[in-house]
Formats: sequence, C-alpha cells, structure tokens
Amino acid sequence: NWINHEALKDHAIVGIQRKLEDVTQHRFEENNFEYMQVLRYAEGQKYDHHLDYFPPHGQKAHGHRVLTVFLYLNDVEEGGETHFRDLVGEDGAGSAEGIAISPKAGRMVTWPSVLNEAPNDKDRRTFHGSLPVKKGIKYGANAWIHQRDYRTPKRICKY
Repeated sequence: NWINHEALKDHAIVGIQRKLEDVTQHRFEENNFEYMQVLRYAEGQKYDHHLDYFPPHGQKAHGHRVLTVFLYLNDVEEGGETHFRDLVGEDGAGSAEGIAISPKAGRMVTWPSVLNEAPNDKDRRTFHGSLPVKKGIKYGANAWIHQRDYRTPKRICKY
C-alpha cells in the first residue's frame, strides 16, 4: 500500500523524513520523496533481488532515485532479512554471500541507487532483495528520494 498525499502531512511521516536528514546529515527537499510504501510479508514471502535504479527515470523531470530508505516496523521471529549480495562492510563484515540486515523494529537502512561521482549511473553494489520470512510477519516501509522534485506534476516538451 502507498501512503497518499494527505497522509504525508502526518507527524510520524514528517518525523521519518527529518530522522533521515539527521542520519545522512543532508537536507532533502520534501517534494523529492516518492510517496512512502508500506509492506507486509507473510511467512514464505520474499522480494527478489533487484536494483532501485530505473533507466527511464533519467529522462523524466524528477531524475533518478538517488537514495532508498527502508524502515523495519516490527521484529520478525525468523528470516525476512534485507540481503545485499555484493556488499562487504567496511570492517570486513559480510562474506562471499554479501550482507543481510535482520528486521528489528525501529531500524532504518539506507542505500544509494546511483554513484556519487556519476549521479546518472547506477550503483551496482546495491543489488538487494528481501529474503523469505520463515516465522512471523514482516512489516516495513520504504521511500525513495529523487534528484529533483517528484511530486509536482510536470510536462516535458520535446522540440
């Protein structure tokens, strides 16, 4: 389910955006956020590995997704990790199988979709997916931040 425009004025949603700014030490324009999506995974459900980069976004006025934000809304009894196949932590954490983040209530994970040095190029390191929930239910919420204003309707004229 997507959180609609009116709900975005909700104190909790605005608080999430402000917390992201605190963590990243960067001020994001509110209109650069896509509408937040709330997710529910039952036992056995997963989301296949993918990138949050979509080439057609580069041709739109809002530009590419530059950052993904994922919030874990509950603890999951077993499974449901967010798995980054190609990442290894700065401290060497992770393995040939990558890094898996366990879902814990209040935890927030962020990752880039594009490269800092080339903001129109995808960051292949962030190929990720949700591993199957083995026991319990997983609730989460994600949002994506674009290069430019995502929410204001626009028309691009091609001459």
